[in-house]
Amino acid sequence: MAYPVLRELSERTGETSALMVWNGSESMCVEQIASRHQVKHLAPLGARYNEALSSSVQVFLAAEDADRVRKLLRSGSITLPGLDEEAIEAYLLRLQESVTRGWAFNFGETSIEEVGVASPVFDHRGDIVASVLIPAPKFRVSQDTLASLGEACQDAARKVTTRLGGRAPH
Repeated sequence: MAYPVLRELSERTGETSALMVWNGSESMCVEQIASRHQVKHLAPLGARYNEALSSSVQVFLAAEDADRVRKLLRSGSITLPGLDEEAIEAYLLRLQESVTRGWAFNFGETSIEEVGVASPVFDHRGDIVASVLIPAPKFRVSQDTLASLGEACQDAARKVTTRLGGRAPH
């Protein structure tokens, strides 16, 4: 269901696109369309991410209860540099902002060489069941172009949601 949308997204942006799912503590890549560029960022099938600043992890955690997010962070299941109470509260605010915006971003925060934007895919109940991810080399993405990638990602996630018969919560 997502493959044609991911292919269209990669053609539109020139970057890799991927479909991610959540296993409760990790974001996992289940589909990917590679960028046409020689230098690209790939999210290999089966790759798992548990870094709090990963854009796909942010999408999934934004749907979790704040106490669950705190528990995952404090247990180390989800890693966050400089973890203390202030960092946790700032992170929770960041998650809320991503919900308002419609997409999350990682601008060189998990790796200085890469950028990621991700947006949620919803099922018929309005629950997040996946996320569309655009990973890209940081040298090709400026702060100015980050928003256009985020909007393209959000548009693709909406299309996948529609193809699944889903709906975003109101």
